[in-house]
Amino acid sequence: MKYSIFALALLITEILIALFVKDRFIRPFFGDYLAVFFVYCSLRAFIRTNSYQKIALLSLLISYFVEFLQYFKFIEITGLAKYKVLAVVIGNSFSWYDMLAYTLAYFSILILEKHFNKSPKPDFETFVRPDSIVRKIWSDTDSVLFIFAACAGEFALSKSVDWLFFTGKLPNDPIGRLFSTVAYAQQIIFKPRVEAEKTLENMKKIHVSVEENRGYQIPNWAYQDVLYMLIAYSISAYELLHRALTPEEKKEVFDVFREIGLRMGISELPESYEQWRLSRNKNLATNYVSSENTQKLYAAYKKQLGAFRFGILLGVQNILLNPHLKNTLQNYRPTNLKTPVFLYKITKSIWPVYSLKYYLLPVPYRKMLRQIG
Repeated sequence: MKYSIFALALLITEILIALFVKDRFIRPFFGDYLAVFFVYCSLRAFIRTNSYQKIALLSLLISYFVEFLQYFKFIEITGLAKYKVLAVVIGNSFSWYDMLAYTLAYFSILILEKHFNKSPKPDFETFVRPDSIVRKIWSDTDSVLFIFAACAGEFALSKSVDWLFFTGKLPNDPIGRLFSTVAYAQQIIFKPRVEAEKTLENMKKIHVSVEENRGYQIPNWAYQDVLYMLIAYSISAYELLHRALTPEEKKEVFDVFREIGLRMGISELPESYEQWRLSRNKNLATNYVSSENTQKLYAAYKKQLGAFRFGILLGVQNILLNPHLKNTLQNYRPTNLKTPVFLYKITKSIWPVYSLKYYLLPVPYRKMLRQIG
């Protein structure tokens, strides 16, 4: 309804400009600028979607198309010039200034929608506060991708990585395993507290079942390491792609995952962010080694991603992995990707719909990535 009202208001404004304004800015430039908003609001009035970026891009392409019709004198060639309404709508004078107006309108729509299109606060108690930085990090698909690119390297070097081979899910389908892990994380972070606690309970049962089937327990320090890497890479991935987190925000990331760890039954967890940093460094120095399983996991990553995407994975790990872990890797030396990461951030801001992140995954997994944002 709101977009229908906006579209009607913009249509009236455009008609008034056409009838009464004869200047050299509002009529020829600002009127074209508003025309993209009119197309956008009209489309949003009839198309149900959460992806405003796609509708904004479609509106821009429609505006470009109409302008190019003017370039080729479509009205005159087809004899439609006698119909005054069509002549006004399509026009007969191509201008690069019009193209500029359309482009500026497109970016204005993206900025305005990003600012106003914020999810309302839920009316139920959640496990993680609605305004938590953790929710912001884990709703950002770029950050999630980079978090798991780093985790892929750390998992492979863990001395207890053999338990990941017991079910066969990780080595057989590492990308699918990534998305199932994201699904669990988002159920905890975004769902009502009751549902989040059920998810944590189910996760405990799954691990207990694996332990019973194997005949021995996964060590407590292995659970610690998984929790620690989620804390570490939630912070570093977000900082790489967006901005530096404040000390309070880093502490909040730690507090949220510490509570998750306690609910999972993980013991001997540090009580503060500062203590966690010390414990993290101690674990990094003692719990990781390059093994035969490391090579198997990296071979699985390369097989599923392909050589080019695998090289990008190594580049992300080069930026995010702890230096000790990078030195521990033997056959897979991370590559330098600082410049490509900068270009990645540029494409993300300019063309959000076609951001490079969707091409970092094989085709079957791109739809899954769009669904987690």
